[in-house]
Amino acid sequence: MVKRVVSVAILLPIALAIIIIGGWPFTIGIAAIIGIGAKEFSHLFQQSHQYNPSNLLIISGAVLLILSRA
Repeated sequence: MVKRVVSVAILLPIALAIIIIGGWPFTIGIAAIIGIGAKEFSHLFQQSHQYNPSNLLIISGAVLLILSRA
């Protein structure tokens, strides 16, 4: 629990700064968050031992989808 609180204390000011700045920094920040989420999603599939998705395809596809909308 302490690790999560420390993470929030560090990442919250960074996130607020990116939101205030807007534009490309905001888009890149959102793409990074989506990329991390896609990595976690892929990791969940790999833990099931039934599916072995390509991390490169899932992460790059998610990030490129966000960047294409900018």
